[in-house]
Parts: sequence; structure tokens; C-alpha cells
Amino acid sequence: MNLPTTRPQVKPAEREVPRVVVVGGGVAGLILATRLGHLLGHRGLARVSLIDRSWIHVWKPMLHTFAAGTWNLYEQQVQYVAHARTHHFEYIPGQLDAIDRAARRIRLAPSQMAGETIAGARELGYDVLILAFGSRANDFSTPGVVEHCHFIDSPDQADAFNAQMRAHVVRSFEQGGNIDIAIVGGGATGVELAAELCRMVELAAGYGEADIRRRLRLTLLESAPHILNAFPELSASAASQLRAFGTPGRFGFFKGAFIKGRFAQLSHALLYRGHQVSLHGPSRAALLWLAERINALVQPNIRIS
Repeated sequence: MNLPTTRPQVKPAEREVPRVVVVGGGVAGLILATRLGHLLGHRGLARVSLIDRSWIHVWKPMLHTFAAGTWNLYEQQVQYVAHARTHHFEYIPGQLDAIDRAARRIRLAPSQMAGETIAGARELGYDVLILAFGSRANDFSTPGVVEHCHFIDSPDQADAFNAQMRAHVVRSFEQGGNIDIAIVGGGATGVELAAELCRMVELAAGYGEADIRRRLRLTLLESAPHILNAFPELSASAASQLRAFGTPGRFGFFKGAFIKGRFAQLSHALLYRGHQVSLHGPSRAALLWLAERINALVQPNIRIS
């Protein structure tokens, strides 16, 4: 007599599960890894891995505020290691070096920290591979840009620009010279950076000499006939009102310093809060907002050191 055979029950943690690898921890990559961690990783249905060469994530549209020093980079960053543990995926520091599609494997370049190699070249297998590299600034072959300009594509680059800019501000306090800054590109990011730099100097005046407001000399270099050329409803009014230290909004620049530019800042803040909710959930996002408000009461309005 043939007895019916049964397969032994295998727990999800013990059986081989598909491996999903996300390369790039920007807005799209981190949100995707977070959601896959909750949907698949938490239930043992897949092993979700996120690869990024940086140890931290920041919302890229905020980089110009970190560069200007009007927002604190260290208060807004997400630590990949901690976030991965909370949201049921693994974080692997590294930079993609090669892809072998036939073998379903990727190779990571050696990782370094403070000039020291902390991990050699490695290979990882995958069942599903998602490339979320993001974008980088285009210099459009403008002569001199690569040799002389700061790029603001990463937290490290924003921090480097801020350090040099703060040195110029301190020198202006001590020696009375002008603060000359040229921005290549009169699109949304270039104009927003100009507005945030104006705001920074306005706030910095409260910590020393009020005359520093007149020492900031900004130059926007744009090949198009107008700044904000992609936004014709803003372009006509923006050029004439930028010197008022306004912030670009739905109806152009607002006169009367940066305080009346809150309309655009509010829309920017709402987008950022939505990003925080996507990453952390409503409760934790609300706690992060509350912590920022409390910190703003006891910390300087701009980055000083």
C-alpha cells in the first residue's frame, strides 16, 4: 500500500527566499526598500538589500538649503543602518562597479572611509535588481564650471560649499570685504539657492554687523533669455524682485524680505513632510517635526560652525 507523502513544513526564515537588491538610496530607492521591507522582508518572503556609497540619506531638494546653512544637515539626515533595521531590510555600503546579467550577480567597488579601505571588492547575487541612481547636475559644457565650481549633488558637496561660504562670511565680518558668489544656472535650484543665500545673510546680520546685507553680491549665469525660463509665469517678475530677498512662489517673488516668501517655503515643507511620512509613518514623522520645532527654539537660525 502506498502511503501519501507530505513535504515537511519549512519556516520562511529557513527556506531559500528571493533576493531583491536596490542600488541607490535616494528618494525613490529608499522609499522602495522601506516598502518592500514591510511587505516582503518582515514576513520572510524576500531578502531586501539596499546599496549606497553614502551612510546617510537626505531629501535631495533640500541640498541647496544645507549649502546655504539655513537648514541643518545633521538634523535632517536618515542613517541607513538604523532605518534598515527598523524597516526589515539590510543596508550594504558600497558603490556598483559591474553587473553580470547572465549570472545575476553584481560587483561592488572597494569601500573607503577616512582614506582607509574598510571593505574590498565584493560580489552579490540577486533575483531582482533595481537601479535607482538618481540624477546629477548637468554643466552643459559651460567653460570653467568643472574646474572652478562647486556642485551640490550630495550632502558632502553641500557641506563643502557651506564651509567655504562661511569662511567668506567670517572674513567679511572681520575685514569688511564683499561676499561674491556666482551661480551657474538660473533654473529653480539656482534661483532657490540665491534666495536662501540672501536669507542666510539677512539672518547672519543679527549676529554681527548689519551692513553685511549689502556685501553679498550674487551673480546668476543663465544662457536662456530669462531666469526660471521653464516657468514663464514666474520669470517676468522674478528677475526684478530677487534683490528683495524673496523666495519663488506660485505668483512670483514676494517683496519685503524672506519673511513674505513663506508661501513657497510652505509648499516645499509640505513635500518634505510627505517624504518623511513615506519613510517613517505618520507618528514618527510627527515626532521628528516636533523635535525640529523644539530644537529651533534653542539653536541658531543658521549654521554658524
